[in-house]
Amino acid sequence: MGKPRCYFIGNTHVDHTWTWNWTEGYDEVHASFRAALQRMREFPEFVFTCASSLYYRWVEENDPGMFEEIKLRVAEGRWQVAGGWVVQSDNNIPCGEAFVRQGLYGQRYFLSRFGRQARVGYCVDSFGHHAQLPQILRLQGMEGWVHFRPEPAELQLPAGPYWWRGIDGTEVLSCRPPGSYRTPHESSLAETAQALWKHLSAYPEALFFYGVGDHGGGPTKRDLRWMRRFRKEHPEVDCRYGGLDEFYREAARKGPALPRVQGELQYTFRGCYTTNGLVKSLNRKSEGRLLMAEIAAALAAMTANAPYPRQELDRAWDFLLTNHFHDVICGACTQEAMEEAVFRFGAVLEAADRVRHTSLKRLTARFDRRPPRPFAESLAFSVANSLSWDRSEPLEFHPFTPGRDITAPALVDASGKPLEFQMVEPAFGPPASPGRMLFTPAVPAGGAALFHVVDNPDPPPVKSDLKAKPTLLENRRWRIRIDAKLGTIRSLFDKRRGVELVPRGEGINDLLVLRDLSDTWGTGRNRFGARIGRFTAGQIRVLESGPLRARIEIRSEYRRCTAVARITLYRDFDYVDFSLEALWNDKLKAVKIAIPLALERGCSLFEIPYGAIERPLNGEEQPMQRWLLVRGRARKADGNRVPYAVGIVADSVGGADIDAAASNRLEIRLTLLRSPYHASLTRADAEPHAGRAVSDQGLRRVRYRLVGGGRAGLGLPEHGAALSQPLQVAVEGAQAGALTRPQSFFRCQPASVHLTSLKMAENGEGFVARLVETRGRATAATVSGPKGYAGIKTTLRPFEIQTWRWLKGAAPILCDLLENRMRSGTGRVLARVY
Repeated sequence: MGKPRCYFIGNTHVDHTWTWNWTEGYDEVHASFRAALQRMREFPEFVFTCASSLYYRWVEENDPGMFEEIKLRVAEGRWQVAGGWVVQSDNNIPCGEAFVRQGLYGQRYFLSRFGRQARVGYCVDSFGHHAQLPQILRLQGMEGWVHFRPEPAELQLPAGPYWWRGIDGTEVLSCRPPGSYRTPHESSLAETAQALWKHLSAYPEALFFYGVGDHGGGPTKRDLRWMRRFRKEHPEVDCRYGGLDEFYREAARKGPALPRVQGELQYTFRGCYTTNGLVKSLNRKSEGRLLMAEIAAALAAMTANAPYPRQELDRAWDFLLTNHFHDVICGACTQEAMEEAVFRFGAVLEAADRVRHTSLKRLTARFDRRPPRPFAESLAFSVANSLSWDRSEPLEFHPFTPGRDITAPALVDASGKPLEFQMVEPAFGPPASPGRMLFTPAVPAGGAALFHVVDNPDPPPVKSDLKAKPTLLENRRWRIRIDAKLGTIRSLFDKRRGVELVPRGEGINDLLVLRDLSDTWGTGRNRFGARIGRFTAGQIRVLESGPLRARIEIRSEYRRCTAVARITLYRDFDYVDFSLEALWNDKLKAVKIAIPLALERGCSLFEIPYGAIERPLNGEEQPMQRWLLVRGRARKADGNRVPYAVGIVADSVGGADIDAAASNRLEIRLTLLRSPYHASLTRADAEPHAGRAVSDQGLRRVRYRLVGGGRAGLGLPEHGAALSQPLQVAVEGAQAGALTRPQSFFRCQPASVHLTSLKMAENGEGFVARLVETRGRATAATVSGPKGYAGIKTTLRPFEIQTWRWLKGAAPILCDLLENRMRSGTGRVLARVY
């Protein structure tokens, strides 16, 4: 056996935004890169490593001369490109497609500038890592993954490299090096060296990271002199500068002999997933609308020869991915830096809405928008669906008809068939404001349908079984009773299954106030503090009483804080919708929405980016994407127990806990907000400070949905996608056209396989469609596309991601996530190693 080997990884970790704003990070990137080049001239053995294509792009744009010198150093092997992503993202909050784009844009940038791609994924400071990353990394051309979080005290991992297996079975070679990714002080070097000896006693090769870090800086003269001394004083260790790729290449040769770790790598911080709720809400909205915009733009280009707005969409993705930097999206920055993130989200939403709507107008231009017989006049409007299955769901539309001879507005479809509708008040404004029409359009997969507002003083009557009183909501599926004093749901009875879901004496939708003295990140906490209060109900009133929708509004207060909750039932749908507007003016507390359920202990499933994973029912805070599921057994009135499942789907809830301490009860608690000080890393209980800025002050809005049932699936992935990509309305003129029937431009069957993204290929040759299996079981799928584009028939593994390139008049091509042709047409992920 030869000497143990140590690879000196001189790096600079730059938090481009943290307790400073992005312009300071921008300046520090330039300073750090200049310093690294200077150290190379002074220390010929020094090899430098840096990730994040965004930083290289900043230097290229601002200092072309320095960038040319970096290219020379990369070519000679003294500057290692790592990471392959735009930034070191948070790895729990962004959606699945965001992780795809991190690598698509990052790796293509590195290849175009340096003639090579990163071979090792690199998120040394991110706080936890979801279990779909192994597949994503491998499909982005990366066989290694280096991380420092969670730390050894937070998660036990093998010493040295290990195979990390994701939820689809794909494995990537991973490693948590000894010590830290940064050495700001000489004592830090000694601490890392101490961890190194412990590591080498268990595994003969190690990565030794050094460099100032966080605010940039990189390796210093002090560091490099220390490295020289260490190398001289320890001839028993084979010390090499650089060699990040080599470390993983050598480890891969051990193959199956290395240990395996399955599932997600969690947790370092729990509170960061719910701090600064506005940022989380804007992120989820931006992700959904940007994907809708791309789909609409791609369809307009594929079917109407419209120009594809690549520059606008690329710029929007750049802003979005920049905001996914771990300290930004986690809400861990200063108040000023958080405001800058909000501005970037605003730019994303503006561009996405403009591209989406103008593209939709091109798609619907062939509709015959003249009034259908026998009506002389109408207001035509189309409804578009960006998702890959047929949708029929409630939609509100503003029938603005001044100047038209329409005194009694009614709805018809494109053939003139009357449609049921309900007039409802606008969400904001006085009752005298123009009303809105609520109806349920049927819109085909990946397509659009045409409707008209016409004058019809005598529309057909609408039958309904909805009931609405201040303390009662009822439809064919649910009977909901409201506690008049507390404003909570004291009975949620599933009439179809004969099951009462609320435990005796408790209430759903209770707004709990918890003591939360932890810092911005929630350092050292796996759950928030004890309950110290709750919102108490004031006014309860019926907002709507049918025939299609019934709604109750509950106003409540806690000290100087107020909340308005709305509970909604529909005549034709089996879910219960909730919306909540909370005006929060307190600090060092958390607010949770309590959903106790009379279910015997079972299991839970949480959505993660492009997948789902089971988590324990132990009351600990967990990051949440759009939905969670609990399964157990419910007791019927006759005493029999039946299988039962409850799903919660939310538009912008970043975290939740599920506690099943009692055998016949569990409780879901959605974290609405936290109010620590901005950018406070105390690692101890906070002390009240009158003048310090506090997070999550002001208005917080969320929507969530409760879905219940037995053994059959609840369709939670589809509910989640529908909340983030709502049906879109475009008001039309009265022009003649060739089409009246609803149009479908793409469809994926079965609906459990989602077409999540449709865009123009990066090389401009055709269009790229992304498929994701959402249920965790192997599935044969068929995808139809626009006229002239061949269908796709494929089989997906559980939670597999497949990328297909569509070329008009040619067979679809299976690609990796970088849009390169795969070596096999089977749809399997190829496990390529060094």
